[in-house]
Amino acid sequence: MWFLPLIGAGISAAGQYGQSQQQAQMYEDEATTADKNAELAAHEANYNAYRQSLASNQKIGSMEADYGASGVTADSGSVLEIIRQAHTNAELDRQSILYGGKIKQAEYEQRALAARTGAKNTKDSVGINMASALFNGGSRAAMNYGGGSNGYSSDGMSSGYGNMSPMSNGGSFGQRGM
Repeated sequence: MWFLPLIGAGISAAGQYGQSQQQAQMYEDEATTADKNAELAAHEANYNAYRQSLASNQKIGSMEADYGASGVTADSGSVLEIIRQAHTNAELDRQSILYGGKIKQAEYEQRALAARTGAKNTKDSVGINMASALFNGGSRAAMNYGGGSNGYSSDGMSSGYGNMSPMSNGGSFGQRGM
């Protein structure tokens, strides 16, 4: 039954291939999801920045109306400074939202890159893993057939060297252990 390791090696190599393909697909799916999340993060940041701008403009408009209703003109002194500062703060808030979105987008893009690298490495290593499985099976088959140099013949008995273990059948070297 020397050929059984060859059959096992073939099955193992096929398993290696299937497992590698499945893992590579998992990485590709992860990369696709990360790409979509990156795009969504950018859209979300743009939308939130737009909403923040609308809300800020409404507040600033309300401030100007309140000042006008109280008889203070919005183009003089401290009122003008307050309105300018409100516009500046609103723009800083908008920019902060956009920046946070870019950071999120970059994180997702990095995940996508890492997943694609994992898929590529998995695909690149499948040949080596399959060859290793086949080589190991072939060497086991050669040993079982009697072509190996492990000191045993195809019947599993010592091939002329005797049992070298001092613990078997009397404990002396050179005796064949049974």
